[in-house]
Amino acid sequence: MTLQKLAKLAGVSVSTVSKAFSDSREISVETKEQILSLAKRHGCFEKYYKGKFGKQLVAVICPEIRGEFYADFAADLNDKIEERGGMMMLSVSGFSAEREEDLIRYYGSFGHADGIIFVSGSLRLKTEPNIPVVQIGGKYKTEKADYIDIDIASGIDQAVEYLKANGHRKIGYIGETLTASKHRLFCEAMRKNALRLEEAYMVNSKMRFQMAGFDAMKQLMEQKDRPTAVIAAYDYMAMGALRYTQEAGLSIPKDVSVIGMNNVSAAAYLDVPLTTIVSHPEELCETAVDLIFKKMDNQFYFARQDITLKSRLIVRDSVANLTGSSEPSRFCCF
Repeated sequence: MTLQKLAKLAGVSVSTVSKAFSDSREISVETKEQILSLAKRHGCFEKYYKGKFGKQLVAVICPEIRGEFYADFAADLNDKIEERGGMMMLSVSGFSAEREEDLIRYYGSFGHADGIIFVSGSLRLKTEPNIPVVQIGGKYKTEKADYIDIDIASGIDQAVEYLKANGHRKIGYIGETLTASKHRLFCEAMRKNALRLEEAYMVNSKMRFQMAGFDAMKQLMEQKDRPTAVIAAYDYMAMGALRYTQEAGLSIPKDVSVIGMNNVSAAAYLDVPLTTIVSHPEELCETAVDLIFKKMDNQFYFARQDITLKSRLIVRDSVANLTGSSEPSRFCCF
């Protein structure tokens, strides 16, 4: 027996059924007793009832938690959910749309969740889940869930503008198989700035994290004609790139400049503090949690939200000025 079928039998909404199983005070005692009685009669009371626990449960679906970015993201979501008196359940999708779909279906119908936040989804939602859903980033926007996006394009634009202002024209990119969208945004930013795209300066490694950065930077630096600056798809790749230059006897930023993305905690404490793009994950988590609790607390809160938060460049010491000026230009950092 699904929540939808039970709601139809009781003549109420799915949200009202969910509130009955959560011992919510937003519905009358008579309505709650009617729903629970029907559930017992049809053998699904134990599957859905969670009144003894008494906390709102938010299911969070992350693509991975191996890297610091997603691990910190999940931790921030957990902190903000607990601040609201709720509890978080975490699942990992492995960047799989099929896995995301299974998890959303499970939490929506069987997993005792009151709401779902899924991060960087690969899934295009085709049907509306039984419970509120907030999507953060991902390949596809959907009308089936509230959507919060990170405008990483604005940060990449700033990075390319910053390099151009500092005299760089031969700009490369290093990424990997899961960062194709950033590669595309890099190409767009180069075209906007009337800078030439060189295929030889763009490397997508089959590896991940620091190994990917080491591998990709090695390929670039072994060329006779090599770029003067490189933008990495994320900071761990930039760290791997820095490691390669160190082993190869090259100097950052004298021989090659490097910019990362995500502003992980170690970025400011490297031997050469890393210039990087920050996407404000704490603000993103706050917005997502605020929205999911509004949806869970008020069944009549129907408005679909489509929110975009801009990223920005943080300037440190990993970019050289090739214009002859004593200091790097900082005009585009805000």
